[in-house]
Amino acid sequence: MFAKFRKLFAAIKPLLLALLILFALYLAVVACITVWAFEVALARWPVYVCTRPFVLRVGADVGAVQLKERLTRLGYASTADAVAEPGRWTESGLEFRVALRSCPLKEEGLATGLVSITVDLNRVSRIRLVKSGQDVDRISIEPEVLASLRDRGQTSEMCRRLPLAQIKPLLVDAILLTEDTRFHTHWGIDFTSIARAIETNLRERRYAQGGSTITQQLVRMTLLSPKKTLWRKANEMAFAVMADLIYSKERILEAYLNRVYFGQWGQFQVKGVAEASRLFFGKDTKELEPSECALLAAMIKAPNIINPLRHPQRTRTRRDIILGLMLKAGRISRDEYDVAVGRPTEMGRSGAAPVRASAYLELVDRQLTTAGKGTELHRGQVNVITGLDPMLQTEITEVVNRYSKNGACLMVVDSQAGDMIAYAVASPPEWTGGSGGPSVFAPLMMIPALTGEKHDPPRWTLASPVFIGEDSGGSLTFREAFHKRPADLADRVTETLGPERLIQVLGEFGVRSGIGKGGKIDCQSMPPLDVARTYLRLACLGKPVQIGAGIRINGASLAGRVEARQEGGVNQAAVFLVNHMLMHYRGGRSPSRKGVEEPSVFTTQDPGGFWAVAYHRERLVLLRGGGSQMKGPEASKIVEGLLPVLAPVSGKSQFIPEGVVFRKICLHSGLKATSLCPKVIREPFLKGTQPIEWCQIPHQAPKTQSTSVGGN
Repeated sequence: MFAKFRKLFAAIKPLLLALLILFALYLAVVACITVWAFEVALARWPVYVCTRPFVLRVGADVGAVQLKERLTRLGYASTADAVAEPGRWTESGLEFRVALRSCPLKEEGLATGLVSITVDLNRVSRIRLVKSGQDVDRISIEPEVLASLRDRGQTSEMCRRLPLAQIKPLLVDAILLTEDTRFHTHWGIDFTSIARAIETNLRERRYAQGGSTITQQLVRMTLLSPKKTLWRKANEMAFAVMADLIYSKERILEAYLNRVYFGQWGQFQVKGVAEASRLFFGKDTKELEPSECALLAAMIKAPNIINPLRHPQRTRTRRDIILGLMLKAGRISRDEYDVAVGRPTEMGRSGAAPVRASAYLELVDRQLTTAGKGTELHRGQVNVITGLDPMLQTEITEVVNRYSKNGACLMVVDSQAGDMIAYAVASPPEWTGGSGGPSVFAPLMMIPALTGEKHDPPRWTLASPVFIGEDSGGSLTFREAFHKRPADLADRVTETLGPERLIQVLGEFGVRSGIGKGGKIDCQSMPPLDVARTYLRLACLGKPVQIGAGIRINGASLAGRVEARQEGGVNQAAVFLVNHMLMHYRGGRSPSRKGVEEPSVFTTQDPGGFWAVAYHRERLVLLRGGGSQMKGPEASKIVEGLLPVLAPVSGKSQFIPEGVVFRKICLHSGLKATSLCPKVIREPFLKGTQPIEWCQIPHQAPKTQSTSVGGN
């Protein structure tokens, strides 16, 4: 008998040895994959790309800044009750009370807690932080999430890392009591739970209960398919045991709490207790009430079913069961239990969907790539704050969609910083949006005409008479000629100064040009973004400003941003005259908006479509459309409407360069205006070129007092 056994063992020994080797290799592979999961896969985090925080200042018009609309977009709910819960606001008489939610972007200095906003004549007169009783001149409110940049293999998710020590112990206890009561004693798998699950499933003849431990759940959500098979279950158990052997219980529990799935928030998957607590209750985990801890623990089993927004009664029943477990385990007192059971099951709402900003996100991606930011962004918790205004982005997207048939591009830029505030593009096939001729840069070609050469004075001032053809009705001033006959004026300037001088100035603004057929200037095609950069330099009086997304990473400006290089010397005073020339000429009538600064506006057509640009010292707007679907007045109205209203500067300031003086002149004679001149304009001049003679035209006494036009 013994001989037969030895003979059988000798026969199967190679097979047993092979199986042993395979099992050892399997364990080695399991160990390697487990280490990779914890050290690499679980170390990757989504990169949040957010809009800029909304800043509310004392003196702001609550209607103009769209305070209510912005709160609604963020998911804040209006209530008639006294505001107590985060994510709610109420209006009573002259006071807004907003309970601001907790926001993880601590480095942005965002306000949280209850804020009182007093409004007088629709303007904010007082902002008070209720908890501290402190009055402030401004508050920054949480930004919207624009996108979640994914690393390889990740889905669009909202997930933030929170160390185990910073998670409320009561929330941890609620989850352990619900998901894995013997977590701290088993070796990755719990045979008692497995036996109980098998018994329940056999009794009910369906899959009614699972026996997975927290370690098994973490392995499944990180490494394995959710499809239920015996092979997957075997691998799941092997990985769980291996993880328990290699890593501490605290490390496994922290990883699980930071990755467990809590359902959808708009288009994003919500993962981890930190993000679930903030999104659903507007709180840090340490601020959660017992009922809220139980509700989060209840959701883990089936987040899209156990949800108070969809199934309130089922959710409440499940929450109360968990509260009972917490009471039985001594985690809460009877009084805490009674209060928690009596609380309603309420959660926040997701608010508006992220704004459509694909072109803007491409700009963000290019800027991150240029700065050398790649996959290392996903190695830690990174928040990318941009300059995007979601309300303005929504507005310009609607405009672009109206003209999308032939292609359209619309952008809004901060004139001083160069930050893109809003950017939308509708790009049908074969439409590039590029410029198609020198007419796009006509204002730049006027700079040398208003600039002196060395010690010689300039050829023209804005008030200089310029004769343009026999059908012009006589003499036109330089300003009038630009608005009424720009092509003829460009020919006159080119003929007088020579094309080489104009090409030189165009080059200083980044426009590549040369002499084409017939001696005319031919400009190289430029995409809308580069055209905007050119006009931005015009708005900044010749100072180069690089257009970007205004990115800050974790509170710090993006390192490595490419700054625009200084290209040649530009006469700031002459550029100022050109900007003033582009202000709406109203033929002696009063400005349509008395007491405000008129923007510089320019519209033109080229073979590819139309262009419209408007700018002042705070903002630049550029619209590019394909085809001939829009006329100048309509395009001008659109771009002007996207500029904030500004009060004019007074006296000398950084916006009025040295060497510029203003004089009131008669539109008929171009000389200093008298009290009898019916049409008067306040015109800027380079110092020394202003008229010194009084108007000699014998005007009749005006019926009404003359007014100045085109002030700056």
